[in-house]
Amino acid sequence: MSPHHLSWKTRSENNEDMVQHGTDTRGSKNAMAKLTESDVLAIRASYARQVDLAAQYGVRQQTISAILRRKEWAWLK
Repeated sequence: MSPHHLSWKTRSENNEDMVQHGTDTRGSKNAMAKLTESDVLAIRASYARQVDLAAQYGVRQQTISAILRRKEWAWLK
């Protein structure tokens, strides 16, 4: 790597660069992710009970609640 490609940035700026360059590990890019982007969109569109959605997708009810409140996967529109 050439030192000419390096620059000092804040943590926020580095995170923005990762998103722009596709090197972030958000969503299904994360090796520990149980859900995909399409799963999250289906959960948000569903009128099913949270406990039923949790059982269907193999996650906890708290995860479904956080998705619906946009505390998790908030970047996904």
